[in-house]
Amino acid sequence: MKNIKTFTTFLIFLIKINEAFAMNYLGLEVGQGKMSNEEIADHNVNLKNTALRASYGFHFRYFELEAFYSQGEGSGEIIHDGKEADLLKKEASYGLKTFFYLNKMFFLSMGYSYYDMDFEVDGDLSAVQQEGALSAYGLKDSASAEGVTFGTGLIFHAGRHFKPYLYLEQKNYNLSNSTETIFSVGFKMYVSSPFGSIGRI
Repeated sequence: MKNIKTFTTFLIFLIKINEAFAMNYLGLEVGQGKMSNEEIADHNVNLKNTALRASYGFHFRYFELEAFYSQGEGSGEIIHDGKEADLLKKEASYGLKTFFYLNKMFFLSMGYSYYDMDFEVDGDLSAVQQEGALSAYGLKDSASAEGVTFGTGLIFHAGRHFKPYLYLEQKNYNLSNSTETIFSVGFKMYVSSPFGSIGRI
């Protein structure tokens, strides 16, 4: 509940400062990544994740600020107690990101995200074995996490309002010191703000 209130406060803040920005945008992005921590790496598990992210942001010259929501799921093969099984992951996340444009194409990003994640083991294992498998990988069936994100990418000017991009991002969770590296493709659709005229692209 505290996380939701925090996010709502930031979203209201974004709406209030809309007057200071010349362009707003809607974004859509799909990406594939790989989650890891020390335990997952030690067991050589390839836990891949695919996610879809929607965003709403504000553009001001070489700076952007956006709020986003993302949903994804992933899986990886494991062997536990001599039996093969699949480690499954479902994730929902939301947060804020900033983008800094070094020129018309190249950008850097930094953000902070909140995550709700569910993990389960699918295979011929008892409930106790499934719980033991999650514990072996530093995970549990349901977890909340948060952390910073860093990224870099290229944006292409297909027109004044439509801009596709390529994006490489690393997420850092406070869940067993887990990280996830994601490569994404997406686009931003820019619209003029009804307020002000500075900072137009």
